Amino acid sequence: MGGGAQRLAPGAPVVLNVQPPAAAEPVPEFPWMSATVGGPAYEGTGSAEPTGPDSVRWRMRYRTRRGDGTVLAETSADYTWWIVTAEGLAAELMAAGIDTAVDEDLVIGMNPRS
Repeated sequence: MGGGAQRLAPGAPVVLNVQPPAAAEPVPEFPWMSATVGGPAYEGTGSAEPTGPDSVRWRMRYRTRRGDGTVLAETSADYTWWIVTAEGLAAELMAAGIDTAVDEDLVIGMNPRS
């Protein structure tokens, strides 16, 4: 049994999901959140560009707008993201001694100790 499984309580599940994209490909800017609280509206968008065969560079933009649409504040964050598929993550968990099942982008692991 690998070291990873020893850190889970017997019979305890671990539930993980993988973030798209599943391959190093461009992701056009898309809105992933928005909320209006009081008067201002808050929004977040994201886009990604490949940086290698297994990575992308995400750019997340955050804006605060007044009710008439005027931008009051804007900032962005860029970071490198290493791509992992659900199957790849499941293989890593199995190597650590955790039984796994894959359901689309969801990976469910169970400590085999009971």
